[in-house]
Amino acid sequence: METRHVTKLRDELDGHPANKRVKCLRYMFAWAVDAGHATRNPAKECALVRVASEGYATWTTSDVQVFEDRHEIGSKARLALAMFLYTGARKSDVVQLGPVNIRGDRLVFVQHKGREVKPKRRDIPLVAPLKAVLEVPPLGATTFLETEYGKPFSINGFGSWFRKRCDEAGLTDLSAHGLRKAVGVMAAERGCTAHQIMEILGHDTLEEAERYTRTANARTLGDAGFERLFGTEQE
Repeated sequence: METRHVTKLRDELDGHPANKRVKCLRYMFAWAVDAGHATRNPAKECALVRVASEGYATWTTSDVQVFEDRHEIGSKARLALAMFLYTGARKSDVVQLGPVNIRGDRLVFVQHKGREVKPKRRDIPLVAPLKAVLEVPPLGATTFLETEYGKPFSINGFGSWFRKRCDEAGLTDLSAHGLRKAVGVMAAERGCTAHQIMEILGHDTLEEAERYTRTANARTLGDAGFERLFGTEQE
């Protein structure tokens, strides 16, 4: 079997199903090579198709307000929301943060993502809104967020738990993933530079952060253009 055969199989499908087929073939041939049943992995050289997607839905400030109205300060859900909003951290970091990470008025930790290959140390300010939430018990002894059994959350377990808290607030199309995107959007709309957003979100490349500034700039330019063209004042 050659790469062209894998490509033909890929092109029988569209989008994510096509990519899933290629990935399955990659895993199968990788096993076959290790087991001595094949000499090469033809699927490894078959490119995945580009899939147009904006990813997880991004929270708005109104969504945040709805969540806060449902989950008051002192609840585990409100603490989780604050940890996302005021640190810009991924859920893999949020579940590991605890009292040991507080150094004066700073929050210091090593990002979970890429920690085995290229550790990235985060040293960010402990902002007032997060302080206010952390001053209200109950908080976990090891990690701020704990399960009902007093243990740290697993990454996947936490994601599922937070998804249910969103449902309780009527935000059925939102999840933890979209909160991190919301932080990037809010930062860009408030004039933060791409370099600042890069540090806020702990990105490794400037290109990732520039997506937010491009979107914010496009909206600002569009608004200015409509104002110049049509005017917005009501007579």
